[in-house]
Amino acid sequence: MILNMMNLPVEFPEFFLPDCTLRRIHRRDVDAIFAGLSHPQVIAHYGVSYDSLEATGEQMRWYDELLEERRGIWWGIALPGREELVGACGFNDWSHADRSLDIGYWLMPEHWGRGLMQACLPTILNFALGTLGVHRIHADVEPENSASARLLERLGFLLEGTLRDVEYKNGGFLSLHQYSMLATDPAARVLLADDTPTLRPSCGRDAPALSALAQRSKAHWGYPEAWMEAWEAALTLTPAQLVGHYAVLAAANGSTLGFYGLERDEDGWKLEHCWVDPSAMMGGHGRRLVGHALAVARGLGVTTLAVESDPSAQAFYERLGARHVRDVSRPVCGEPRQLPVLEWQLGD
Repeated sequence: MILNMMNLPVEFPEFFLPDCTLRRIHRRDVDAIFAGLSHPQVIAHYGVSYDSLEATGEQMRWYDELLEERRGIWWGIALPGREELVGACGFNDWSHADRSLDIGYWLMPEHWGRGLMQACLPTILNFALGTLGVHRIHADVEPENSASARLLERLGFLLEGTLRDVEYKNGGFLSLHQYSMLATDPAARVLLADDTPTLRPSCGRDAPALSALAQRSKAHWGYPEAWMEAWEAALTLTPAQLVGHYAVLAAANGSTLGFYGLERDEDGWKLEHCWVDPSAMMGGHGRRLVGHALAVARGLGVTTLAVESDPSAQAFYERLGARHVRDVSRPVCGEPRQLPVLEWQLGD
């Protein structure tokens, strides 16, 4: 990850999680932001609200200015494979001198109670504590917002006290509970020690590393050197391939563990280039990658997803719900070879 002198990545950090995607908020998301920040249930305990799309433009500018001025960073929350936002979370009021910032979040009511925020917030907290080097993360919670208080407490935030009548809202004074997490707190140390892989979209510059990973993974099965040379072109990815397709990689502690790609041709949607590095095999990473691919495919409206499998991987895909439908001939170096084709029926 490329960092500038204030520790904020030059390239916006996106995160692909099993239950949601955290991505940059764009001006085109104004409808979704307005829907959230005008919804009575959302703004009941939220400090910002708008009564028109035009007025919401102020919030869209605020998201951009946070990044431009290095005062914070906010992510839009989308379901896997979907573009529209269902919420947002992030940090603002970043004091570089004090290494502190404030956290905020909101979610559309139809998604409450599904654990989405519980899934999102550990990822951005880890980012703040680890990548940004923050020491203190602060949160304001209205006393009536018990759900938000419980969420923060489950994450390890501590209640420091209450600021009485600190704001004037809707014709009356409002008190705010003060929650915080320090980098030295036990909960923060657990977050920083978590080596659970994160999923992110691949980009053009990942092509050499992913090509090498695919070749290592294929060679792991003991194929003859002549066969590996014959497959070299097929196992070499180009930047254009990664940019033009749905390609996602899993990484932890700075190392890429595996990746997959979704492609569409005249025969339909296919799972392509699903590989796990040999050093990371048997760690559940392949299952996680395939599970994410299936979720993304469903979000795209795919009803049937096919995979042309290496024979050694057929049982793996079948354990994940794929059904063997046919074999295809793929001779190599003049020798006959049959590959199984499996399918997931996603419309059921």
